[in-house]
Amino acid sequence: MEGSSLQQTARKRGSELLMKLSGTELTELANLAIDAATSAGEMIARSRPKQIEHKSGGGSLASQVVTEVDRRSEAIILETLTPTLQRFELGLLTEEQPDDGGRFRTDYFWCIDPIDGTLPFIEGTPGYGVSIALVRRDGTPTIGVVYDPVEKTVVHAIAGAGLFRNGQPWDQPSSSGTVRATQVYKAGNVVDFARSPPKREKQDFWRSPLQRAHMHCEKLSFPGGTALSLFTDRSFLSSERRDQITAGLELIARDMGLTGLHVDATAGAVMNASKVLANPLACYVKLPKQNGGGSLWDYAATSCIFSEAGAVATDINGQPFDLNRADSTFMCHRGILFATNEMLAQRIRSLFR
Repeated sequence: MEGSSLQQTARKRGSELLMKLSGTELTELANLAIDAATSAGEMIARSRPKQIEHKSGGGSLASQVVTEVDRRSEAIILETLTPTLQRFELGLLTEEQPDDGGRFRTDYFWCIDPIDGTLPFIEGTPGYGVSIALVRRDGTPTIGVVYDPVEKTVVHAIAGAGLFRNGQPWDQPSSSGTVRATQVYKAGNVVDFARSPPKREKQDFWRSPLQRAHMHCEKLSFPGGTALSLFTDRSFLSSERRDQITAGLELIARDMGLTGLHVDATAGAVMNASKVLANPLACYVKLPKQNGGGSLWDYAATSCIFSEAGAVATDINGQPFDLNRADSTFMCHRGILFATNEMLAQRIRSLFR
């Protein structure tokens, strides 16, 4: 479907009331998505790419590469999920098929990435996974499923129903004790940033991003040896702003009482976000760009998972993801930020003001 037709359809449907799936229906759909992601992931784990093709229109090498395993993974997923399209009146958006605009004509749509992290997969290194989400037409993620073929783990969430790892409620490392801190110690008193965010000075607009980041940092109590982890895409390593951003994050880490900054650029978008939840204090940052970059299917599932984890998944300015853009499936026009908690996210955002 042409771009102008997609936008017209989106505008027409935008003001209509949304059907709401019941909790029972969402649970059934989540279980189907888990089965689909697991089956696809198990096939991926047994496979190695024998034929690599290149496609146009991507903003990075990762988005331009496709293998026969991508298509096999998608076929396995759709074998399970296609019957739900008619039964529940769902749309479908998947990386390997053209956008037909169904996401604007239905109240919910599946958003699927058969293999995220194609480059690590080709190289035979960890960092790839299967991502399936169910998204409301207004862009709200309601189901998120991520399968890691290397670790053989599945993490899923249903909006309002909690976070699960391999079918069991998951109290991830970043949510326990002082590690998942919304509290900082200031002048001997505990300040709860979840209830009382730090105030910026009215006259600090002239300060550099590094100075602003430093101004709003307070010492935290963390286990010894904890570093701030930055998970990011390979494109960040060649970015003109790499040194500026890493210097700012190093300053934030030092002022929070951490041991330093650990940078990991080995995974795709889905596993980058997943790694944030598996670490005590971490972030995944993707800089804004006008063209190309990550797509809806790269962030829809992990956005739902982060919401249920109480973590942060927003654009670089703190606004919710637009997970059903009318004019594009690309998501990096406003940047990407996943963070352990809002306090850390606020400090990172100060680097971009």
